Amino acid sequence: MTPSRLIQQYWQDRNVSWSGKHLLLYQDSSVLSFKKTKQRTDLGYVGKGEVHGGFELHNSLLVDAQSRACYGIGGAQVHSNEFNSVEHNKQRKRSLRHVSFSQKETYRWYSTIDQSTTNCAGASRYTVIADQEADIYELFSLYKERQWDWLIRATDYRRVRHSNGSTMLLSQFLQEIPVSFSYQTQVSTSQNRTSHQALLRVKFSPITMIKSSKNPTKSLPDTLCMYVIDIREDDTSVLADETPIHWVLVSSHAVTTDQEAAQLIEWYCERWNIEQLYRTEKTQGLNIEQAQLETTHGLANLSVVSIMAAAQVMALVMAREPKQPIDAQIILNQQEIECSLWLNPTLEGKTDKQKNQHPPNSLAFVAWVVARLGGWSPHVNKPAGPITMIHGLVRFKAIVEGFALKNTTPNQQVMGLP
Repeated sequence: MTPSRLIQQYWQDRNVSWSGKHLLLYQDSSVLSFKKTKQRTDLGYVGKGEVHGGFELHNSLLVDAQSRACYGIGGAQVHSNEFNSVEHNKQRKRSLRHVSFSQKETYRWYSTIDQSTTNCAGASRYTVIADQEADIYELFSLYKERQWDWLIRATDYRRVRHSNGSTMLLSQFLQEIPVSFSYQTQVSTSQNRTSHQALLRVKFSPITMIKSSKNPTKSLPDTLCMYVIDIREDDTSVLADETPIHWVLVSSHAVTTDQEAAQLIEWYCERWNIEQLYRTEKTQGLNIEQAQLETTHGLANLSVVSIMAAAQVMALVMAREPKQPIDAQIILNQQEIECSLWLNPTLEGKTDKQKNQHPPNSLAFVAWVVARLGGWSPHVNKPAGPITMIHGLVRFKAIVEGFALKNTTPNQQVMGLP
């Protein structure tokens, strides 16, 4: 069994109809570190250390563009780094300049989406969303060939063709176009930023991106047409000693109106859900890095199983306040849904605030039940987070097993006898 086969089997068992759906595929990688043992000889290096080994888990998270329902992990790959020094990595990068894109590690930004669209075939549209690591010219060309859309944060060195025929840096081009609209948003506290109300100025325009002269792949088109969105924080809202918010996004989606630009910005902002996914899988949640399996192959498979479980947690978190009702069957079976209906009255109080206000059989309804099992109180002003959902889901799964036994006549099959 392999990581990709685990996910393939999951979707084959689910038998979901994707017809008419527009899927957002959020891509990212996470470094997983494990203690090295005699049996874990083929773990790769992470960072500059040699004491702990590990690998990178690269995956895509599937989200419905309309309802924002989280469906789970579409594809995943594990990558190990055999080099443990800066110089080795420099030599490796130099040698890769003459290697085809399909042989590079960065090819995972394509192959993982290929997995996802194969596992979840039949959707009307796919949009790949990722940060600057996916700003790769070969990727854009491949996405275009496969008729997949993209929304990627651009790097600073991109060159574009001006309407007068000259070439310039994308950053220079953006200085020439006017602000289209402005809006205010609440910025949450992060490692490098304090919570505050930010005033953001937005520009957008069609662009013609030029292939780098250093790119050796002759089969690539010389230019690619797409759209750019520039989001920059106004100086008046920047807090002292902090860097202004500034994103440059490139997309295959047409951006000709303020509403279209705002929609793409909203989609990109929700990329933080994949960061939450990794937080859920690691130390504050499922604690995958403390796994006791002895083989790297076993750890790789377990890491994929855990990220799939973390995605189920994220599906519940994202369903707390849905834009529209989401059927619980997207991640749960009928027995689990029936168990949530049976459990619900035992978790409700006497007042309206203490009652589950969501439609039965909806994912939001189940999320409320799981949150209550995890210790969340309706009197708290903020909704349950991923860690609370993990605790609740563990309890819920155990209760479902008992619920299944309650509704089944004991026989040899239920008792596990031959």
